[in-house]
Amino acid sequence: MKAKAAGPLGRRLFHKLEGLKTGPALSDNFPTPMQPLPPAERREQRRGQRLLFLALVFGVLFNFPLLAVLDHDGRVGGVPVLYLYVLLLWVLVVALTGWLVRIKN
Repeated sequence: MKAKAAGPLGRRLFHKLEGLKTGPALSDNFPTPMQPLPPAERREQRRGQRLLFLALVFGVLFNFPLLAVLDHDGRVGGVPVLYLYVLLLWVLVVALTGWLVRIKN
């Protein structure tokens, strides 16, 4: 028994379903597994993951709990500990990001 499909969208869907029954095997209609990425693309993907990890780590290090711990009257060479911490972390972020972006592998 054939059901009538209403409208153009219904007709297209009905013909697709009919093709599944009478056409090629059902497994031919599913996508094939992804092919492995070429080495250059894998390196780029890995680089992106490392940069994301670096951003998350420094996001935690620049966050309130650690900044609150270092916010006291202590000084190192006349410079407040908090200022020194933020400056050194900033230099480290710039250096590591630059190194990760320029790495050839």
